[in-house]
Amino acid sequence: MKMTVKMCFAAALACSACTCSAAAKTFWMKPGATGGDGSRAAPFGSFDDAKRAVRTAVADASLPPGAVEVVLMDGEYFLAKPVEFSKDDSGSAAHPVVWRAENRGCARITGGVPVPQFFRLSETDPNYSRIPASARANVMVADLKAAGIRDYGKVRARGYGSLFMELVWGGRLQTLARWPNDGYTGIADMERTGKKENGDKIPATWFVASDDRVYSWADEPEPYGNGFFCYTWAADRVAFDKIDPVTRKITQKGIGSHYGYSKGGFWFGFNLLCELDSPGEYYIDRGTGRLYFWPENGGGREDSALTVAPALVKALDVSRFRIEGLLFEKCRSCAVGFSGAEDVQVIACTFRNIGGQALHVAKATRVRVAGCDVAWCGSGGIAVSGGDPAKLEKSGSTIENCHVHHFALSDLTFMPAMRVGGCGVSARGNTIHDGPHSAVMFSGRENEVSWNEIHSVLLECGEMGVIYGGRDWTLCGLRMDANYIHDIYNPRSQYNRGIMLDDGAAGITVTSNRFERLPIGVSLSGIGNVVENNLFISNYPPVRACQKWQFHSDYTNTRYTHAIMLAKLAKVPVREEPWKSRYPYLAMIDDAIKTGKMRDPATRTVIRRNYSPTPFPMLKNFSDSPCADFVWHALKIWEYSPDCWVEEDNKVGGEPPAGFAPLPPISAIGVQNIPERATWPISHPVTIKCRSFRLGGK
Repeated sequence: MKMTVKMCFAAALACSACTCSAAAKTFWMKPGATGGDGSRAAPFGSFDDAKRAVRTAVADASLPPGAVEVVLMDGEYFLAKPVEFSKDDSGSAAHPVVWRAENRGCARITGGVPVPQFFRLSETDPNYSRIPASARANVMVADLKAAGIRDYGKVRARGYGSLFMELVWGGRLQTLARWPNDGYTGIADMERTGKKENGDKIPATWFVASDDRVYSWADEPEPYGNGFFCYTWAADRVAFDKIDPVTRKITQKGIGSHYGYSKGGFWFGFNLLCELDSPGEYYIDRGTGRLYFWPENGGGREDSALTVAPALVKALDVSRFRIEGLLFEKCRSCAVGFSGAEDVQVIACTFRNIGGQALHVAKATRVRVAGCDVAWCGSGGIAVSGGDPAKLEKSGSTIENCHVHHFALSDLTFMPAMRVGGCGVSARGNTIHDGPHSAVMFSGRENEVSWNEIHSVLLECGEMGVIYGGRDWTLCGLRMDANYIHDIYNPRSQYNRGIMLDDGAAGITVTSNRFERLPIGVSLSGIGNVVENNLFISNYPPVRACQKWQFHSDYTNTRYTHAIMLAKLAKVPVREEPWKSRYPYLAMIDDAIKTGKMRDPATRTVIRRNYSPTPFPMLKNFSDSPCADFVWHALKIWEYSPDCWVEEDNKVGGEPPAGFAPLPPISAIGVQNIPERATWPISHPVTIKCRSFRLGGK
């Protein structure tokens, strides 16, 4: 790969940009306008009026070719419920539809209402005694009912998005009163349960907190917990039914932690007025309709609100449709959702202070999300799926040149900054940082995760990947090229990875990536993957090798092979076209399962021509001395076997191996300054959450 790759990347971005034709008809909107005809002098004030005008214009056969656009003038457009678009709001080949801001980021689509006037906490307040004495002088109170605000929503014990009212103050989502204020507490004991008929463990329904602090929560009306109750890689929100102040026993209400509880679990309590003891914390009493808040630095009313709208935009089966330059903010769940989208673009938009996910696009065909900024989301950032993975028909959709940070604030796991799925979807040239769990999660076939810069993620979890997917041998044709993954620090005892092809993920090519300062570079199994021409700097070790599926018993061992993997393979017509020619390794795996014979050597995972400039100490508990083995085969059952692995020309120290191609310059990776950016420049300093493994042997 030569230096001209930067030029190629810029050209690819330019080619992927769908340029709208000049406007044939333009309508205008302005917040608060009434009775207008959509002209600039008399703009529309409502989305419904603008939608009707657009439909009429698109259907007008006498209108010359060109876009039909709605230009949103600067200001705040409040929505109590989402704007809904349907097939009737689509454009046509002659008249694509564009909804855009007159000035980028200055037309704000908001689901938040102003915070009512605060007053000082009084000793006569019905909740005065519940608030910590040390905080009472700083806590302010607002009467929401008196201000006409009565729908406060409800905290969800499970699911994505908050669906409860949240407070935005000074431009940032604030913290629902919690303890500990930072970090987690533990589990001292839990219910002992039996097993189901299939051998799965029956999840426990109660646990004993490790700290006496919970004694003060016994009288809280709606206490919740959030955290990693059983495993370091999976978090849940749990509603608490009973809290025994003497024994510290906490009994869940309804559905609890998905995996139950363990002594190694860690969690925090929230929605607790008795823990409102720090600046930035708030609590809403749903009975009295009162908001209690400790303002940080005593101020910050500017850009402050309470979220009331569940969502901002819902679009079903729209096509030839473009949104550009708008700012979406302050809603309770997913801000913008498309389903059945075709030839749709979301360009240079900003999403911030969202209770759920920023943007979700399903059943996408030629959808392009480009140049967007996403920050401060309770769940994930951008998700795009489409195409037909069963037929290997590509979506042709992309997420590119986007900046996503501070995501998954409430849903701590499995809500990544970006999710790609289906067939033929790419996440390319993005910058991602500051999240508790994975940056990118993938599924489907023939998708791409390339040219992204990612750092400062996996800040709360363990045993996860910055880029993650798993339990599927049929992830055919997925590529991960030229990513720069760096500064991933490990807050838990189970070590995180840069790219994690988990539990048998197969059919993936990992090439020309740079892994710098993280515990483990790549983790993968012995079936159908390629790791080639990657640079590993301060990885301990560069590659971790896992399952082999060397013996027939491996396929029938439910602790080794999850049933879902066999089910996914069975759905693929591996001996028919295009599968037979394009991905013959699948039929070879199927043969090994059905015949009991060793799988064909062509299915082996290949690890070739990778380079680490210096020797590296292995992770703690693995080895205390520098190791020259590029690939670490974790356990005896995963130890190296030439029947399962091809390891060639991997080099530690000295010069790179022969044939090692230079990587693209770091400056060409991640967000670039092109015309379709929502903002420029962007800032993304490295966040060091915790260092529990040694850097440079120290």
